[in-house]
Amino acid sequence: MKNICKVISFTIFIFLFSLLALHTKEKISPIAELQSQLLRFHVIANSDNPIDQQQKLEVKNTILQTLSPFLSNCSSKEEAKQIIQSHMSDILTTTHNTLRSNDQTVTAEIETCYFPTKTYGDLTFPPGQYESLTIRIGEAKGQNWWCVMYPPLCFVDASYGTVPEQSKQKLQGLLSHDTYETITQKDQPLKIGFRFLPFLEKLWNRLSSDSVE
Repeated sequence: MKNICKVISFTIFIFLFSLLALHTKEKISPIAELQSQLLRFHVIANSDNPIDQQQKLEVKNTILQTLSPFLSNCSSKEEAKQIIQSHMSDILTTTHNTLRSNDQTVTAEIETCYFPTKTYGDLTFPPGQYESLTIRIGEAKGQNWWCVMYPPLCFVDASYGTVPEQSKQKLQGLLSHDTYETITQKDQPLKIGFRFLPFLEKLWNRLSSDSVE
């Protein structure tokens, strides 16, 4: 009878573990969700020369001012991408005008590129491959400037250590509760909790102890 109970318990354990594995496979990870919902902004300077670095910041400011009225009411990342694509020639012209020279090559495109861990105020975004509006100036060998263009955190001065509640609310509306909690908890590893995990652990420990008897 005891052996039969063990078999039944082990069968239940396997069944519940299979459900957990299926749940894990289907549940989108925080990083994947952020990658699907965010559009980043990436400006690469010609070089690390102080003049080139200053021009990079001027380009950043001008492009944000140009796009801000169009992106402020966006309801999705795809809509933001469409708006940017429709203004790509304006982006290039504005960049050249900001540089006050047509001698340097300028490219602008929406692409997927790597972003390191970045903190904006009290929000921290994990590293990974994100879609981005990327502007390359000249040889594009200088230090980068990057931010989140959609939702529009680029238009926030995060130097004061906080992001306005309006920006947070828009971001919170795009993300699941778990993912939003992840980016608001600094220095916390990305993790996803499962309701059945404590139960499975207890069941496994019980089965293991029974087998030793």
